[in-house]
Amino acid sequence: MKRIVSLLLTFVMIFGMLTALTSCGAPKNDGAEINVYLGSQVFDFDPSDYYVSSEAESLLGLLYEPLFTLSKNGNLKKAAAKSYEVDRRSARS
Repeated sequence: MKRIVSLLLTFVMIFGMLTALTSCGAPKNDGAEINVYLGSQVFDFDPSDYYVSSEAESLLGLLYEPLFTLSKNGNLKKAAAKSYEVDRRSARS
């Protein structure tokens, strides 16, 4: 009797495990997703309030592209800016 019960329990465990594993597989490619963790809710999307909280800073960094970025060797390169000029007259005091 113990042998039948143990075989039955083994069969039930194997069947349950195989049923659970059939749902595992490659995820469907429904489109691009970016998962972002934010500690608290962001109420304001104003870029001028960028430095108020780190959550807003993280989110706004994903939404807005900066005007300039730095290259690997430290040189300034254009990101959202199309052109720029340096006014040397106002730089002198």
